[in-house]
Amino acid sequence: MRQSRGFLPREDVLQRFLRVDRLNWEAQSECLRPSLEGLVHKWYDPERHGIEFEYRPHYPVWESIDPGSPTSVHWYVESNSKHFAIDEIYEHDIAPSELAILIKEKREKRSFQVIQTFIDPSAKPYRLELFKYGIKAWTVNNDISLGIGEVRKYGEDDKIYVDLRYCPWWGKEIKVYHYADKKEGRNLSDIPVKDFDHAMDDLRYYFSGRYLTFTGGESGTLDQHAR
Repeated sequence: MRQSRGFLPREDVLQRFLRVDRLNWEAQSECLRPSLEGLVHKWYDPERHGIEFEYRPHYPVWESIDPGSPTSVHWYVESNSKHFAIDEIYEHDIAPSELAILIKEKREKRSFQVIQTFIDPSAKPYRLELFKYGIKAWTVNNDISLGIGEVRKYGEDDKIYVDLRYCPWWGKEIKVYHYADKKEGRNLSDIPVKDFDHAMDDLRYYFSGRYLTFTGGESGTLDQHAR
């Protein structure tokens, strides 16, 4: 670079490099990734964070569920202070009882030793139905900004990875999960656009369930077990 005849003085390039974070440098100066404008998880790079995870049956596993259309379920493993998304269910128009059966089949097929299951706190019918099948789903802190901040903290430290062989929809969603566009000079919204985001919601539930205190929920014997 010192010997080149570029149109920017090398001192200016150095100052630009020192001023911006790694993600914006890669997007704006090296063109290694598309524009990060408006993306929620700018840290994600499929080349860096997409891996092939060798699961072993003794690994502890956490489940996270976001019911809806589609319903998204992901299984996460923590190893060496890093978090890995290792499998998924991503189904449209599925009843709670069908979901429970699919979850139990997946557990058996992959020999998952599930430590805890997290779920959207507003999905009470699903929690109660899952409980009938022996699946105790715990509600989580559903503060969206707080949960995203928790995910981002680990992502920016390169502590979140995904096995894209088993979690293709997770990988598709995170690349387009975004805030609303700027309009009339206003700042981007603090809440992401509610579209194509169910895998990102259950990612948030996983980190909220693991690291944030629950702040809501309902009382009642069955509901306490389901939580």
